[in-house]
Amino acid sequence: MVSSVKLEGDNMRTTRPNQRGFTLIELLLVIGIMGILFTMATFSLVNTQRFANINATVDQLVTDLRAQQTKAMIGSKDTTGVENSYGISFSSSAYDLFQGASPVSGDFTVTPAGITFTNTLTSNKSVFGERSGEICANTCGPYTVTVKSSSSTQQRVLTINKYGVVISNVLQ
Repeated sequence: MVSSVKLEGDNMRTTRPNQRGFTLIELLLVIGIMGILFTMATFSLVNTQRFANINATVDQLVTDLRAQQTKAMIGSKDTTGVENSYGISFSSSAYDLFQGASPVSGDFTVTPAGITFTNTLTSNKSVFGERSGEICANTCGPYTVTVKSSSSTQQRVLTINKYGVVISNVLQ
């Protein structure tokens, strides 16, 4: 082996000709692997964000359904002191929370961004009966409400039985 000696002041340093840094191929390989990992992480985060929007909407909808049912079961009264039923009404891009037999102007409307609704409810509404909290007195249902992202094919289906019990199914 051939070695060379360099004199630098009082210090002597020995270098070998076969000691070098990384080659260009090694650097390109590492950069390529890092690029692939970064791309995979980016797609994963974007996909998670899309699911988060649908999941948040479904969670809010289930909470609103249960709140309306609870109000009907408790027998909450309107401003005139008369007990009322409570319900929820759907359109293609929003839903209304209402008191009484049907929605009227001025009810509380929830309009989630980028979400569409489809359902199999009678007249696109679910009315919870006073004191019982049931959707219907006779055999009926189950009904479904599909929550779909308008920017992708992701969707979730809520199944509501005659007693107002909500079951959430995840579809993609």
